[in-house]
Amino acid sequence: MALHIKKIKPLNNYLVVTGDKYKEDMRENGIIVANKGDLKLYQTVLAVGQVIRGIEVGDQVMIDPTQYAVMRYEENSLKKDLYKNQKIGWNLPWVTLDDEEGKPMECLLLTERDIKFVFEGEETNESIIIPEKPTIITN
Repeated sequence: MALHIKKIKPLNNYLVVTGDKYKEDMRENGIIVANKGDLKLYQTVLAVGQVIRGIEVGDQVMIDPTQYAVMRYEENSLKKDLYKNQKIGWNLPWVTLDDEEGKPMECLLLTERDIKFVFEGEETNESIIIPEKPTIITN
């Protein structure tokens, strides 16, 4: 038996956003800045709870998944208290919804505090331009 969610209404300060991931490695000047399968830090809002203000369905938002990071701590080490731990993954709250065609789609169930900002824009393949001759500017 499978549950097919066609419409969802989050409660209070929760919202549902797409769970878009990179379809290929993202490179800038030959350096991989995001791996294929990594979660994009910008998503589209699919549903909002009744107490959320300033965010509407269809908005593009920049998310902050830091509270969902899974860290590796060394045994009997003071480092576990010093923010110098290695992130080994994410424990994100996923929910599966049906898209317009009835196919399952993985989405994120976040809270309002997981959103950094709402923006208008689009993804491009442009990269940072580095000058041919590097220069050092001093005061």
